[in-house]
Amino acid sequence: MLLTGMWSEFIWAMEPLFINQAGASYAVGGIVLSFFVAPFALFGYAIGRWIDRTQKRFFSIIFGLVCAGFGILFFSFATTPFWFCFFAALASVGFAFFYVSINGIFDSLSDHHRRGHMTGVWQAAEDIGFVLGPIAGGIIADFIGMRGAFFVFGALFLMLTLPVIFVRRNIQFYEKKAA
Repeated sequence: MLLTGMWSEFIWAMEPLFINQAGASYAVGGIVLSFFVAPFALFGYAIGRWIDRTQKRFFSIIFGLVCAGFGILFFSFATTPFWFCFFAALASVGFAFFYVSINGIFDSLSDHHRRGHMTGVWQAAEDIGFVLGPIAGGIIADFIGMRGAFFVFGALFLMLTLPVIFVRRNIQFYEKKAA
């Protein structure tokens, strides 16, 4: 959840600055920002239903991290409104797969623990990410530029596939519990 908060607020803080720096209009900036959100909103429900039917949380997390990672990473190289929108949408679809799966695991885990405690920890982690995302993005952008900040965030998502692979058994345990 820390990562989801960082991703969310990094995008909201840095995308308008990046698009402005790229010379696009404010309207294009708003449209591109909507492409970071619209696919997430449109596909979240369908992804959740698919995960409930297939119990493929591990695949969904890995697929989501890879799509989101490449989407953000390639977004850093975009130069036209079409490519900005395309890579924003790719990142959003990936984030939807990742986020819905992680929340499904939380739901399975919280059945066995006190829900208030679990929800508090879960939400606090996301809220800390809301603070850290724009700060980290700004610091990275100061050192290596706006394109570099998006590149680093995309690479972070891709690198996070490795720790997820190491907890595959834990994820599969909750897939079986939910079945």
